[in-house]
Amino acid sequence: MTEKQLVEAFRVHVERLIQRFNLAVEGLSADQVNAHPNGVHWGIAEVTEHMKLALGHYSPVLFQGLETAKPSDGAAGAKQTFWGKLIEYGSGPRKASPAPRSLYPAPGPYTVDSLASFEAEHRLILDKLEAAGPVELSATRVRNPFMKFIRMNLADMLLVIAAHAERHVGQIEDMAAALKTSSRS
Repeated sequence: MTEKQLVEAFRVHVERLIQRFNLAVEGLSADQVNAHPNGVHWGIAEVTEHMKLALGHYSPVLFQGLETAKPSDGAAGAKQTFWGKLIEYGSGPRKASPAPRSLYPAPGPYTVDSLASFEAEHRLILDKLEAAGPVELSATRVRNPFMKFIRMNLADMLLVIAAHAERHVGQIEDMAAALKTSSRS
């Protein structure tokens, strides 16, 4: 996959995640978004806040990297680092790595309006990617925002962000379905 193809795949994936998220939470009440169906540790609003907190760390690093990256035609192959692959795997839906304490959401209650942060934060990333144009994703190194000794590249950052959102949108879809089913009973 080229870097240009990676950016396009990321854009399409994030657009789908936004649609899935919005469909899942559509029509939920404040009580429902703060509920913990099936004994889950965090409810929908708390998972959304967790994703917002994670992007609060990853986005500035990504944005700075995009600003300093050299222009490219996007034809180079997208390459991940060892650490990037490992973090993507741990952040994604296949693995349940524990979140750092700094990413634990504050206790609620949250409003239904707080869910809008998911779309807003992800659209900002898409806008910054578009504004940067084609840049050297694999050659631009950045520090992991949680483990400063780990160097990643911009391709890693996009894949980690997508995997993390995929994991949690899936959780939100499951919780929302359970809440909608129980409210009909």
